[in-house]
Amino acid sequence: MKTQELSNTQTSAETLTNKDSNSEIFTQEQIEDTPFTIIKHEEQYFGVLGKHKITQLFDTKEECEADLKEINWNRVMQVIWAVVEKFTKVNINDLNDN
Repeated sequence: MKTQELSNTQTSAETLTNKDSNSEIFTQEQIEDTPFTIIKHEEQYFGVLGKHKITQLFDTKEECEADLKEINWNRVMQVIWAVVEKFTKVNINDLNDN
């Protein structure tokens, strides 16, 4: 199981823009009836749960959404770890270092 932490500045539900060039950095879209969000960055898509990247990169939003909606043991464990980390002082990256 692998999750990647995103910075806290990347968790708002709006499109961030570069102040100098007014170009899009990334967009976010919440998947209805799920705790997951799809992030579009540089014409690729990936799924997040809170501050954790939980999918690989996809070329289309539809592929990413289908992957996020697939219920498997890996996805279940990713959700459990994200919840544990949110409500305790346990950090999954600390556990991986041992």
